[in-house]
Formats: sequence, C-alpha cells, structure tokens
Amino acid sequence: MADYTFGEQRNFSLGGIVKTEFTVLDIESENAYLIDMNVSVCTESAQACEQDYVIAENVLLPKKQCTWDAGFVNQNVSLIKFKTDNQISGNLESYDASRFLKEALISYYLLATPCDRSSDLYSSAVNGWTSGKEEVYKLNGVYGLRFTVNNLVTSNKYLVNMDLMACYEANGACSLQETIFADFELAKQVCDRSTGFINSQFSYSSWLSSVGLPANTSTPTRMGQITAD
Repeated sequence: MADYTFGEQRNFSLGGIVKTEFTVLDIESENAYLIDMNVSVCTESAQACEQDYVIAENVLLPKKQCTWDAGFVNQNVSLIKFKTDNQISGNLESYDASRFLKEALISYYLLATPCDRSSDLYSSAVNGWTSGKEEVYKLNGVYGLRFTVNNLVTSNKYLVNMDLMACYEANGACSLQETIFADFELAKQVCDRSTGFINSQFSYSSWLSSVGLPANTSTPTRMGQITAD
C-alpha cells in the first residue's frame, strides 16, 4: 500500500485467470479504512469471466492501533557507548545525531515536514480518555511524553500537567526531562448549540456523490466524516 493513492481503483491479475479489483478510502475521522473488493474467475481469454464474487462492499476495517508505551526496540541503545565507539566528546554533530537516531530505530518517525495539526487525525475527539489518569506515550523508548488531564467541571476548564522525556540509554535513566505544563488551566471551548447548518446548501446525497460513496451508504457509519466536512 506504500504507493497506493486512497480512492483509486486498482486491478491486478494472477495469470489472467483470477482478477481482483479493489478500492480503499482512508476515513481519518473514524480511524478506519473503507474497502470494496471484487474477485473474478476467468478461464476463457476471449470471453467474459465465468464467476464474479463480491469480497467486500463498504466494509469498514479499523486501523491497527499503536502501542504508545513501547520500550526500546533496540535493547542495546546507549549514547555513552555510541560516543565512545566513535571517539566523540561533547555534543553530537547533526550527522552523528542522525546516525545515533537511526541505530535507535526512530529516525523513520522524525519527519522533515511537521504534522498538519488541522488534519482530522488530530482534531477529532479521542475515545477512552479518563480524567486524572496518567498517560505515557513513548517513541521506541527514546522520546517520551507523560501527561495527566483533569476535568474541572465546576470551572469549565481542564487542568493539564505534561512532561517531555529524552532517554538515550536502554538500561539507564532518561537524560532529559522537561516540564511543558504544570497545573496549567485550559479553558473549554463553549459550543453554540442554537446554530443551524454552517453550510446551508448541505445535502447528504450530494456529499456521498462528492466523496465517491454509494447512495445507499448508511448515515450512522458516515456520521464522523460528515460532521468533519
């Protein structure tokens, strides 16, 4: 799927006998893929296929969730050993830092272009969050984020505490821990529930057509994407 463009119809064939046609849509608001797939069996090259099978039609396939609190993938990661082996004293130059992060198996995740925070992937609500529970997210054990969010119902705010960690020794303490928020009060956004349609011309049938979905697609399964659009 590395070279696949979501929404594009793809076809592939096994010797011309078994033919597969599929389309995959990325439904970010529901953290799932919408899949259509048909398979045909053709035993005559100059005639129509004898058998057609619908394998998947408007099937929502949940995306595999990440293990956010994962430890070190490379159990031998050590910044001290790396500097000793490469006869480095003081801070790492950018080239050496890139080599170390590659050995730590996290360079793949460090993009030159930052994430788009306006994407549906980040702007939608997160299910399963518990007020006051400490959460820890780690990137292959090297970089970590520890935070708690308390719901202050009476003051209509959230109380946020957040620490950032950098750990360069698989068998040692973290080298860096910085406090990003300490008892920070974040005001909740108040909704105006009296408003009508933001888009006065909105039509569900037209929306289905614009995103390439069948007219018989049920409303509940598409609700997250509709509200995002």
